[in-house]
Formats: sequence, C-alpha cells, structure tokens
Amino acid sequence: MRKRILCLTLFLAGLPGFGQEPQDLDLDLDWNWIRQQVHEWVPVLEEEFDVQLDIRDVDGWLLQLRHLEQVIRTGTLQDLSDWAPMAREAHRAIADVQEWTPYADWLFQRLDYTDLARFLILGQRTPAPGPRAAPAPPRPPPNQNVLWQNRMRARPAPRTAEALVPMLKPVFERRGVPPEWVWIAEVESSFNPEARSPVGAVGLFQFMPRTGESLGLELSPVDQRTDPEKSADAAARYLRQLYGRFQDWPLVLAAYNAGQGRVSGLMRRHGNSFEAIAPHLPTETRMYVPKVLAAVQAREGVDGRTLPAPR
Repeated sequence: MRKRILCLTLFLAGLPGFGQEPQDLDLDLDWNWIRQQVHEWVPVLEEEFDVQLDIRDVDGWLLQLRHLEQVIRTGTLQDLSDWAPMAREAHRAIADVQEWTPYADWLFQRLDYTDLARFLILGQRTPAPGPRAAPAPPRPPPNQNVLWQNRMRARPAPRTAEALVPMLKPVFERRGVPPEWVWIAEVESSFNPEARSPVGAVGLFQFMPRTGESLGLELSPVDQRTDPEKSADAAARYLRQLYGRFQDWPLVLAAYNAGQGRVSGLMRRHGNSFEAIAPHLPTETRMYVPKVLAAVQAREGVDGRTLPAPR
C-alpha cells in the first residue's frame, strides 16, 4: 500500500511544471498544493481498500528524489557519498512499481555515482592510530578508469539492449557517427525508451525538452523523445555537432553531460583535454565520461577514445 501512495505522489509530480527545465519554470513547484492533493486522496484510498495508511513519508520521497538529482548534478563527492544510502532505499521502494519504472531505470544508473562516491570517501579514511602507532601512510587514490571498467564488465547489458542495439546502430551509421556510441543509452537510461528523470529528461538519450526540440524532436501530441529511432537520430546528430566543436571524444562526452558552454569555458582556462579540465567539472561529469567509455569497452571491446571522427 505504501507503494500505491508513492505512485499517487509521482502522478501528482507529473502535473504541468514538473517536467520542464528549471530555467523554463516561471515558479517553483507548489509543494503545499501537492501535499494537499495527496492528503485529499488518502481517505478515498482508505475507504476503497479498507485500510489505514501511514503517509508521513510520502511527501519526503518526492522531495528526496528531486533533491537527489540536484545533488548528482551539482554536488561534491562528499555530497554524493552522503546520499548513497537514501538513493539505494529510493530505488528499492520504486523498482517493483510499474508506474515508477521510467524513474527507477533512470535512478539505477545514477546509483553508480553515489556508490562510487561512497567507496572513494570511505576508502580515504583510515583508522585513527593507537597511542604508540605511527601514522598510517596516505593511500594513493584508486584509478577511476579501472573501477569503472571492472564495474561495467561485471554487469550484464540491459535486457532491452538485445533488441534495441541492432536497430539503433544503423541510425548512427547513417549519420556518420561510430555506432559504438549507442551504448550511451545504457548509461543514460538503462536502455528504457520511456526513462524519465525527476526534472523531465526523457528517453534513451535523456534529452531535456528544450534540447529535444532544438534537435527536431516533437514533444506533442506524442513525445518523440520516447521513440527509439528518432531519439537515436537526434543523439547521433548531437554527437556529430559536438565533435565538430571539440574534436575529441572524451570532451564530447563531457559536453553531452555538462553542456557545451561549460566545457568550452574550462578549456579556455585550463587546457584542451578532458584530463586538463576534469578537476573543474561537476562530480557527475567526472564519473560520467569514464563510465561511458567503460560501457563501450565492455560491450564492444574497443577504446572509445580511439573511435574515428564522424564521416
């Protein structure tokens, strides 16, 4: 029954305004109104199913999911580590609810970021030395590239990839883009065409409304971001455009995740490689780039950094 209430809350969250880009919103969501709607519906459900419902944490779940996305996008490594237990609990709560599947598949891929952050933070801590013990030497930071390669190699590809990858690779090839980049869809959406982030990014390649429209995807009456072939064509064209600007695949991936303007600005100040700008990128982007490269390595057996330029 708790999951039924979670579904109701998600439905309310999908009302006008929730799926827009933050910069497009005239006002923040009216959380008081949402809470009122939840509480008005609870008696109906209690009467219908003859149960007593505890909704004390319902509002919190919705807020936490939105806060979690904000932390993932802009937080520090410590922030992501602190939110790791909540992220796992949120995924457990929604994973088996059909109506929440688009959000659960989005969240599943982001658990990698919170889990890795927790591993890195805890790994940096050493037990306090005893009164007679010498201080422990500092541990060298683990190689993130190796960590991502091990993680993606141990994980089977999403079940839907078996049907979608053969469909999408020709779309990339027609645009002259290396077809191996279809595996961006695993990192973005778990290969769920209906995947949705709490702030409204949708589809295999997680386009926000404004980006989707700029790439020629219609949002109504049918949201073409959920169309596998149309979204793949948009993704291929976008990658081609980014490569024309940055001439380097890791920088392209960084721009895909963090934005072209941010990457260009960092390159002017710090250098013309991903390694040069990485310390200044958002924490998510610093993990996103090696994760995508590890996914391509695991699924295709190639180093994405060496893939040819678009034709």
